[in-house]
Amino acid sequence: MLVDGHRGIVILRPGPEDLREFEARRRQEARRVRRRDERGAGPAVTLDGHPVTLLANIETSHDAPM
Repeated sequence: MLVDGHRGIVILRPGPEDLREFEARRRQEARRVRRRDERGAGPAVTLDGHPVTLLANIETSHDAPM
């Protein structure tokens, strides 16, 4: 069984091509995470370079005190 959380699918009997594609994406994601971790946390900026002040990092309503 192969669970692809990025595409939201489950492949019950993955074939060789499915496995190769999944492994390639797994390695790519591992490289992305490694590069992010090596850079460390830096200043928050938009894609066009404008600084942003992060006041809260809230994913769901449970993360925000009411």
